[in-house]
Amino acid sequence: MRTTNTFGVQFITRTNKAKDGLLPIYARVTVDGRRVEISLKRWIKPSDWNGSKGMAKGSREEIKSLNHYLDEVQARIMECYQEM
Repeated sequence: MRTTNTFGVQFITRTNKAKDGLLPIYARVTVDGRRVEISLKRWIKPSDWNGSKGMAKGSREEIKSLNHYLDEVQARIMECYQEM
């Protein structure tokens, strides 16, 4: 019998938890249809977030730094999944 596992990582913001005009960023990890959201303790302006790509938009240094951080988080989550 063959088993199939599905795995995915998305970055999302939560508009209902906005503070001072900033949105919190979460990593949503999905395995076999079960979702868990992990707060990344990072905040972003709604105008700087690209929801369809799941990353910040722009070319400022702080945006590049945030996108680099998101790439590192995704890589680390995938490493943990591979170890399991």
